[in-house]
Amino acid sequence: MDETKYDDLDNLAVAFEESRSRLRHIALMKMQPKLLQLIGVDDILQETWIAVGQRLEHFQKAKNIPVFVRFRTMLLQTIIDMERKYIVCQKRDIGNATSFDKSDSDQTDAQ
Repeated sequence: MDETKYDDLDNLAVAFEESRSRLRHIALMKMQPKLLQLIGVDDILQETWIAVGQRLEHFQKAKNIPVFVRFRTMLLQTIIDMERKYIVCQKRDIGNATSFDKSDSDQTDAQ
């Protein structure tokens, strides 16, 4: 692949679409089942593409790295970001907290 043609977003979009099935396969292999239930693999690919657009300058500076490898890296970073956002943060949600002090819950039940 001629890496010089990936200097603009339009050419990157074509390359991303050409890589979509491979990226989709990687995403399915790497995503936690719970994340797949919350957001689909196509949403992850869309978020990956948005990340490419937001980091275009950095993406373009890595011309010595094949474009698919750059896409894969962005995909894996996006999966990690989405896991943090949708899974890890939900585990820390105050609404999911339970009291360790049984006496508090016994007093409120008695009232």
